[in-house]
Amino acid sequence: MAPFDGLLFGKSEFVFEEDVGCTKDVNITESIVMTTCTDDEFTCEDGFCVSMADRCNKIIDCPKDSSDEDNCHMINFDRTYKKEFAPARIDENKNIIKTTIVVSVDLVTILKIDEVDSNFSCQ
Repeated sequence: MAPFDGLLFGKSEFVFEEDVGCTKDVNITESIVMTTCTDDEFTCEDGFCVSMADRCNKIIDCPKDSSDEDNCHMINFDRTYKKEFAPARIDENKNIIKTTIVVSVDLVTILKIDEVDSNFSCQ
């Protein structure tokens, strides 16, 4: 049996050279993740599986590469932040300037859709 490190699990770089019909005279390098992890698990870059609940929890669960804590953007509020009030700015005439809020969400997988209750579970 092949050792785990010898298998093509985890994140690997692949170079597509002279791909006929897609790219002319351009080599493209792509990162591709091969996994045996279940839908409720995160695939570490080395192919190790950890619970999705342990992703971005400020504790390293991927033993070799710490990738479960990569690209985790935590929100840090300063001590003056009050959740009851929307953040506001005031112009030179003491008028409140509306705050623009941009939210970005990356859905990995839609696990379940409940049309009756109009909700869905995602990862």
